[in-house]
Amino acid sequence: MNERLALRGAVAPGAAAAKPGAMPGKVWGALRRHRWLILACLVAGLGVGAVLASRVEPSYQAGASLLVGDRQPGVQAVRQEGAATDPDGVATEIQVLQSRALAAEVVDSLRLQVQVASPTTARRSSLLSAMRVAPDVAPATYRFQRQDGGRFTVTDVGAGERIGSYRPGETVRIPEGELVLARTAGRTAEFDIAIDSRQGAAAALAGSIRVSQPTRDAKTIHVSYEGRDPELVRDIPNVLAAHFITLRRDMHSTEARTTAEFLRGQLGTIRGQLTEAENRLQRFREQQQVVDLPVEASTQVARQAQMEADRSSMEAERASLAALIGEARREVRTPGDVSPYRRLVAFPSLLKNEATTQLLSTLTEVEGQRADLLRRRKENDPDVVALTERVRSLEGQLGSLVTTYQQGLSSQVASIDNTLGTFSRRMDRIPGKQLEYARLSRQTKVLDDMYVLLQARLKEAEITQAVQDPSVRVIDPAELPSSPVSSHRGLLLGMAGIAGLLVGVGAGMVREYRDGAVHSRDDVEVATGFPVLGWVPRIAELDAQARRPGALGSARRLLARGGGKA
Repeated sequence: MNERLALRGAVAPGAAAAKPGAMPGKVWGALRRHRWLILACLVAGLGVGAVLASRVEPSYQAGASLLVGDRQPGVQAVRQEGAATDPDGVATEIQVLQSRALAAEVVDSLRLQVQVASPTTARRSSLLSAMRVAPDVAPATYRFQRQDGGRFTVTDVGAGERIGSYRPGETVRIPEGELVLARTAGRTAEFDIAIDSRQGAAAALAGSIRVSQPTRDAKTIHVSYEGRDPELVRDIPNVLAAHFITLRRDMHSTEARTTAEFLRGQLGTIRGQLTEAENRLQRFREQQQVVDLPVEASTQVARQAQMEADRSSMEAERASLAALIGEARREVRTPGDVSPYRRLVAFPSLLKNEATTQLLSTLTEVEGQRADLLRRRKENDPDVVALTERVRSLEGQLGSLVTTYQQGLSSQVASIDNTLGTFSRRMDRIPGKQLEYARLSRQTKVLDDMYVLLQARLKEAEITQAVQDPSVRVIDPAELPSSPVSSHRGLLLGMAGIAGLLVGVGAGMVREYRDGAVHSRDDVEVATGFPVLGWVPRIAELDAQARRPGALGSARRLLARGGGKA
């Protein structure tokens, strides 16, 4: 018998109270008494954790790193010299890499509409050597079961229909597509192939790709992908990076080509206007026999002539701007046409305005994106519509800026008119040919400066078109993963062990609570309300005699002689 023999004293009930330090000892004693139950629960938890850990599917991960530099705009003419680059350029490129449009290109390149549903450890290349399905194919799952003779029976799992029987290397024709069994497919007794639409596969891929910027200060982007097929895990980041670089280069080339074509048209127009202005000036000089302005002309006359010329220039510029804006607003265009607001580049005064140059640059860039998108999509595509609305918004902003600029020109003209009123009497004595000569000379000079500027910008655009965009390149391609990534099997096993231990401790505490036996002096005090005056400890000699025949009587005699301490 393991319980101690307690002796009660003649003390009033309730006099005994539990000692403050007795609770840890009672808990420890309860844990010792139920140690086998706790150990059994721990072993059971570890067993369950081992089973779950063994069923965790292996997963592979690979990634590619790209270096993204400052993108050089193709429209050099509408970009202010020394303008700061876009500080959020890397963030923009990350959004492009995560777009569904780019993911759809990867789906088409790698045929990701076809995936291995089971077994999860099988590589797609070991089961299928080629595949082709329609972009809008309905999702389906096909089961391949190997029969005697090495042939595979193909069944549509969803419809429950048998497709046919095929050997490795033969083409399996399915609705809206076909699959070619690989020569090594015979090594697998049964496998399932899942087919998805292009849109569904692209959405799933876009959600699985992880794009991040490892370091905030470095213009590098890391593209990673995790999956069950190590070959696809390697190919997806590399193909995504290749399509991204191709997209950047196409946009760069399209923008530069569009700019060059526009500048060539503007140069032809300005060339004709400049020739006409030079001819008018030459005819005037010949008719009036003007060699140089009179040396004796006073400062006031020169100033008056300059003010008159400035007023004429402002008036002409204001009229030209009004005609251009009105024509641009009245012009009916299709989504593929170039915006007539680009003609604002012909006004050097507008190029000095930073806001106007930025809007023109953005308008050219958005139109380039829209033109590139229209090659692959229709006009009613949501992305094309969004870009068209963006172009209209930019055109509206440009119209507002030009209107404000026109109002400023009107104010300046009104101010000059007020000043000219004070010189009306003096101007009566100034030869009219002096003012006419100043007007003609100024017009010729303005057109000549504009022609030189557009010619320089055309050369820059042609050079940009000939040179490929070097601002993005792959610096670390993805490689075939040699081993699965951490599957958290150790963590799962540890959590299962902790859960088993907690269940065991809880079960032990429940059994201890429901156990009415006396195990300690504290139990006696709580049960009787009397303090314990003494106890008889376990006697080794008495235990040894109790195990032999007739040991019970010897033990009683030993107790009677006072063999135990009180």
